[in-house]
Amino acid sequence: MFLASENVRKTSADFTRHFDFLTKEFGVKFFSENYSIIGGDTYTRILRNEYVQVELYGDQSYFHLKIRRMVDGEPRPYEDNNISLGRLAVTVHGEDYKYAEFYPAIVGWERVLENTAILFKSSKDLFTSGNWDDIGNK
Repeated sequence: MFLASENVRKTSADFTRHFDFLTKEFGVKFFSENYSIIGGDTYTRILRNEYVQVELYGDQSYFHLKIRRMVDGEPRPYEDNNISLGRLAVTVHGEDYKYAEFYPAIVGWERVLENTAILFKSSKDLFTSGNWDDIGNK
């Protein structure tokens, strides 16, 4: 049995610390987690409720996320049913959002997670009612 690396343990703890409000305030529950030792120690955490599936990926220097629409208890296919970090940032901040604020190599891992949590909190309706109307196709 393979034990998670220190990097994976830190990433998992960071996701809990920064995104725990999703379960406490938004009704999104833990669904699964995974980590890969192939090509790096990438950690994946998936949370979901009846409206969205939140997929967080990271490794202390890389961060990625997808928010997928849920229908009848199942995540919809990615095409036309997902929101990326950039798309959410454009929705919240407009076209002039600062890409660097979501890029760990520029602002650091912690800052990216803090900025992402702020985006999530600014988009609470998406998580609690499944309202994708404000997201559009930006």
